[in-house]
This record gives sequence, C-alpha cells and structure tokens, in this order.
Amino acid sequence: MTAPAKTQQHRSEDDPQIMLDGQIGQYEQVPPYPPRTEREAEFYTLGDGEMFLNMGPQHPSTHGVLRVVLKISGEKVVDLDPVLGYLHRGVEKLCENSDYHHIISQIDPLEYVSSLFMEWAPVMAFEKLLDVTVPRRAEYIRVLTGEMLRIASHALFQGWMALDLGGLTPILYSFIERDEIVEALAALTGQRMLFNYFRIGGVNGDLNHEFLSRVGDWMSRALVQHEANIGLLNENEIFVRRMRGIGRVDRDLALRMGVTGPNIRAAGIPFDVRRAHRTRCTPSSSSTCRSAAPTAAATRSTATCSASTRCARASGSSTSASTRCPTAPSWRACRG
Repeated sequence: MTAPAKTQQHRSEDDPQIMLDGQIGQYEQVPPYPPRTEREAEFYTLGDGEMFLNMGPQHPSTHGVLRVVLKISGEKVVDLDPVLGYLHRGVEKLCENSDYHHIISQIDPLEYVSSLFMEWAPVMAFEKLLDVTVPRRAEYIRVLTGEMLRIASHALFQGWMALDLGGLTPILYSFIERDEIVEALAALTGQRMLFNYFRIGGVNGDLNHEFLSRVGDWMSRALVQHEANIGLLNENEIFVRRMRGIGRVDRDLALRMGVTGPNIRAAGIPFDVRRAHRTRCTPSSSSTCRSAAPTAAATRSTATCSASTRCARASGSSTSASTRCPTAPSWRACRG
C-alpha cells in the first residue's frame, strides 16, 4: 500500500515569511538578490519603525517610465531608490535576434516623438560596416525630414514644459504645429509617428507632390505660429518666474563637460572660444584643456554686457514687461 498523499498547506498571506512574488503574485520591493553595492545594502536595511512602499511605475504621461521605492517612517519619506527602465524593455535583445532591416522598425519606439533620429543612428552604423555610399539626394531627404521632425518635437517640448507648470493652452498650440508637420511626413512615409522610413543606403521612397505641397503650406505660416508659441510662454509672468534660473550651466562647466549645440550657445560662449577650446583639448593634456576655459571674471563680464545690451534694446518697453525678467525684460522687446 502507498502512503496517503499529503494535502498542500496554503500559508496565510499575513505570514511575514511568505515569498510574495511566487505564491500570491504580488511584487516585493526588496530585490531577490544580495546587495550589489554599499548603497543598496544601506537602503534595503530597515531601521526601527521603517517600511518600504512601492510607488509606480508611473509618469505624468501615464506610460510608466519610472518606479520609486520609498523608505518611510510613519508618514515621512526618509529615503528613496529610483528604478529606471520601465518603458524600453528588451529592445536590445530583440535587435540581437533580428537582421539589419528588422532593427530599423524595432527601435522607432525608443523615441516615438522623434523616431526618425532613432532610425538614423543604426542606419549610419550599418552603412559604415557595409561600406555603403548614400546618394546625395537621399542625404538631403534625410536631413529635411529629420529637421522637420525636430521642429515638431521641440514644439511638443514647449507645450509639455508649460503643462508641467500648470498651463494648458501651450500644449494645444504645440499640437497645432506638430499635426501639420506629421501630416506632411505621413504623406511621404505612410505613418504619423513610427515612420520606418530610413533604409540602408538611402530612404524608402522619393519626395512626392503631396509632401511638397503640405510643406509649402506649413512654411507659409510657420514663423507666425512659432512666434505665437514663444510669446505665449515668454510673455507670461508666471512661466518666467518659475523657470528663471532653472538648469543654468556656466561657461567653465559647459566647456569642461563638452556641451555642444544650442546649450553651449545659450551659455554665452562665442564660436571662436569653442573652436580654440576644442583645438587645445586633447586626451593627453587635461591641464591645457583647463587653461583654455575662460575665467569667471570673463564670464561675468560677458553676461553683464549681454544683459546691458538687451536692456538697452528694451528701453522703450512697458514697465510691466521690464519687471518680468531683470536680465531679459521681454522676448518681444529684445528679439531684434
């Protein structure tokens, strides 16, 4: 005779020793592996009266890019551990098991607001690996479509930035601009968001009449719409007061960190200074690189000069416009 089978014992969900992951389908905040760093060991060790609280994944746009593990004592948050990577899951593994042409469509969602730029990087890498020469017309089409999409994404940035500060109207203005651009790109690519347009050695199709017609129609009023978008923000006292001084990068930090493009221009560094800095900075000579950076006194002098120039241009502006921003009284007053 065989022994009677033992009935399975179901442990209570209130049992503190239960493994929540495997047995009742809940997610445990503590990672299921030993601490890998001193920081993890410090954070995931509870003191008297402390507990973990899992917040997220969450995001203002609801697609869940950030999860935060909170360590709380009563109602007070005493520490937190941000856990990133909840949006672009497994893209690298998908690309490992795909050929070059499949990868182009799989990385579009990595930056769905500017997906053409996500296609551009791997296509250029494949062309370099395969020693492929791209026709000049295809390069022009890439630049044209990419820059149009850049304008669309920057328009949404303005609207979302204002939306995070509590303003609804700028995001509506921004979508007016974006809709016109993506409709033109849809006439060329067949898609409004995930375009899948670039190809190894060129693009997926030549320009057509509908695309050129839509681009011409948009360009006829693009500048007016752009000025309306900018004025809606820079002429708003609440927006200016909340954004003034946020994310400032001085000249020394910009040169030391290798900042480029509009960001380094916004830091007030002339082109000749940037060019001299790039020429002097070599991987083998960090001291020369440091000496090439302008001094703090020069930074203050340039900033004061720029502020004085802007104030002089805006001398005819109204008092209300002048009090909005001490260094740049009004966008409309100093845009000339």
